[in-house]
Amino acid sequence: MVLPRRTNSGVRIGDKIYLVGGTAYYPTYHERGFRQHATAVLSVFDLHTKQWAPLQNLPASLDTRAVKFKGMVCAMGGYDGYHTWKTFQCYNTRTGQWGLMPDAPLPASAHSLAVHEDKLYAFGDYTQMSQVEMYNAANHQWSQPSIPFQPARHAAAVTFGNDIYVIGGNTGSNGPYLDKIQVFSVAN
Repeated sequence: MVLPRRTNSGVRIGDKIYLVGGTAYYPTYHERGFRQHATAVLSVFDLHTKQWAPLQNLPASLDTRAVKFKGMVCAMGGYDGYHTWKTFQCYNTRTGQWGLMPDAPLPASAHSLAVHEDKLYAFGDYTQMSQVEMYNAANHQWSQPSIPFQPARHAAAVTFGNDIYVIGGNTGSNGPYLDKIQVFSVAN
């Protein structure tokens, strides 16, 4: 791995896995009182050669979430150790460049992402746990859809057919840890 880290996001496109952002341990920051720090590192693992390679870093160091969206590696929101971000940026695997997309209306960290067709959904936030945001690629607009999401942060999200499953998470730094599965139909 180019840089060992945690709370990163992995995205598979074709025969490659892209590892985006996260939190890494930096000994130099430890000497200044910091043990861990958000990282901007983007790296790729080739499933055929079993080799890692560095790519162009995120524009900012973020502990963020990323998904495959419109054939690209897209990261939304995140936390840099001081502030929560509302940026939305996509890495084009063909050009090797990050492109800025329209910012989300609200910042998000400790969130989960899911994609259904031309829409990207963001569930939760570290402090605004009931927050739901949706980006529509057809009109390049963000909205806050009426989805009965029960508050959670650090949950997992996955799409199956026309349903998004938001699984687990927590509602406080020391719990409780949630054992529920929330299911939302997002068919057009």
